[in-house]
Amino acid sequence: METTKPNAAKKDVLSYVLISFFAAFNICFFTPFDVFITNVSDIAFPLKPFLLFLGGLTLAVFAALLFVMNFTRGKANRIFCAVVFAISAGLYIQGNFLAINMGELRGADYVLPPWKAVLNVVIWLIILAAPFVVLKKYKGNVVNLFSHISAAIILIQIIALGASVYMCIPKITKDMYETLMHGDAIPYCTSDNLDLYSTNRNFIILLTDEYDSECFDNAVETAPETVSEFDGFTYYNNTIGRYPFTYQSIECITTGSFSFEDPENYSNQTLYKTLDEKFKSNWYCDGSIPPVAVTAKYSNNNKFKKISFGDTAAYSGYIYKLSFFRCMPEVLKPLFATDGMNISLSINNMDDETLYSPYNLDFYNNMPGEFRTTDEAVFKYIHIMGIHSPVNISQDLELLPVGATIEGQSIAVNKIANKYLRILKENGVYDNSDIFIMADHGHNNYREHPLLMYKPAFQTDEGIKISHAPISYDDMYPTFLKLAGGENEERTIFDIGEDEQRDRYFNTNADAPFLIEE
Repeated sequence: METTKPNAAKKDVLSYVLISFFAAFNICFFTPFDVFITNVSDIAFPLKPFLLFLGGLTLAVFAALLFVMNFTRGKANRIFCAVVFAISAGLYIQGNFLAINMGELRGADYVLPPWKAVLNVVIWLIILAAPFVVLKKYKGNVVNLFSHISAAIILIQIIALGASVYMCIPKITKDMYETLMHGDAIPYCTSDNLDLYSTNRNFIILLTDEYDSECFDNAVETAPETVSEFDGFTYYNNTIGRYPFTYQSIECITTGSFSFEDPENYSNQTLYKTLDEKFKSNWYCDGSIPPVAVTAKYSNNNKFKKISFGDTAAYSGYIYKLSFFRCMPEVLKPLFATDGMNISLSINNMDDETLYSPYNLDFYNNMPGEFRTTDEAVFKYIHIMGIHSPVNISQDLELLPVGATIEGQSIAVNKIANKYLRILKENGVYDNSDIFIMADHGHNNYREHPLLMYKPAFQTDEGIKISHAPISYDDMYPTFLKLAGGENEERTIFDIGEDEQRDRYFNTNADAPFLIEE
C-alpha cells in the first residue's frame, strides 16, 4: 500500500501556507498599508485599530485559502493553487509596476484610452495563463515553485513597507504622531456657529477650491448677474499662487511656509493663535486641510468622537477602495475610482447632522438665512469645493452626475458666493466685514493663477474694482496676520503697486521653485 511521505506532506503544507499568505497579505495588508503610510499626512488615523482591522482580515482570508488548499486533492488542488497564485501575482504586478499615469484620485472620471485597455488586458491574460502553462508543461511539484515565488515577493513587500515607513517619518508632525500612536478619539469639523456673526467686526475667508481668474472671468462674462452682490470688492486679477495643490497652498497661506522636507508642518501656528485670541474663531473645512488636529485647538466648531469599530471599518473600507483602484486591471478601475476629499467624511460615519461638508451644494443648501449676533469679533474660514472635481453641478445649481462642465460649475460657484454675500447684507453684517473670496490654487496653466478678491470692512462701495497689482500667494500670510491684529513686518497685498515689478515664484512639485517672468 502506497502512502504519502511525511516530508512531502510537510512540504505541500508549507507551499500552501506561502501561497495563501502571499494572496492574503498582498491585497489585505501590504497594499492598503502602503496607501495609508504614503498618504499619512492627509489621512492619518490611529494606527492600532487600523492595523488590527487589516491584520484580522488578512488572517481570515489566509485561513480560508489555506483551508481550501489543504482539503482539495489532485488536479483540483493544483488548479486552485494556480488560480490563487495567478490572481495574486496579477494584483501585485498591476499595483506596483503598471499603476502609472492614473492621474489624481480626486473623483474625476477615470479616462481609459482604448490602447491602454487592450494592452493591459493582454498583460493580464499572460500573467493569468503563465501558471497554467507551467502546470501543464511540467509534471513536477509546480505548487512548490509557486510557493518559492510567493515567499520572494512577500520578502520584497516587507522590505518595501519598511522603506515606506522610513520615508514617511519626516512628514509626521507631533499632532499626527499623537493621532497615530495614542489617538482614541477623532476630532471632526461641524457647522456649529455658522450662523453666528459679530455686530462689530467680522473677518471672513470664503475659499473656493481650484478656482482661477480665467474661470471666474468666463463665468462673469456669461452670467454677470452672478456677482451682483460683490459690492466693495477689489478683484486682483494678476495673482501667482505658490503651490499647485490644496494641502501645500493652505499651509503656505496660513503659516507662511511649506517645506517638502520639514518634519514640523504647521509648526508656525501664529495666525491660528492670533485669530483665536482676538476673534471667536471658526474653521469650516473637510477635516484634513488644514488638519483638524490643528484647527481643533483654535476653533469652537470641532467635536471629538470615540473611535468605534464602525469608524475603523468605514476608514479601512475607504483605504481598501483606493487599494483596489491601484491593483485592479485597467478595465475594472472605474468601479473603484473615488474622491480623495471624501476621506474625512468616510472616517467619520457619525450620523451627526452638524458634520460640516465642503461640497458646494451642501454648503448652498445649508447656508443659514438668519444670523445670531455677538459683540465679540468673529472669524470664519469656510472652505467649499469650488470647481475642484467632482465636476457635477450645472450652472443652475443642479446635481449632474454626468455632463457637468467647468464653465457651468464656475457659474454655480459664483451664485453660491453671491447668495452668501446677500445673506450677510440682509443680516446687517456685510459692511462691518473684511471678506476674502479666494482660491487655494488655480485650475488652468499649472494652477498658477488663483482667484483673489477682497472687501475691506467699513468701506463698501458699489460694484467691483480691479487691481493689476502683481500679487504672490507668499503675500497672503502677512496680509491675514495684519488683518487679524498680529505683529507683522512683511509686505501685504495692500502694499504692492499696480505698476510694480517684482519676482514671484511658483512650485510645480518638490523641485526648486521657478521664477515667473513679468
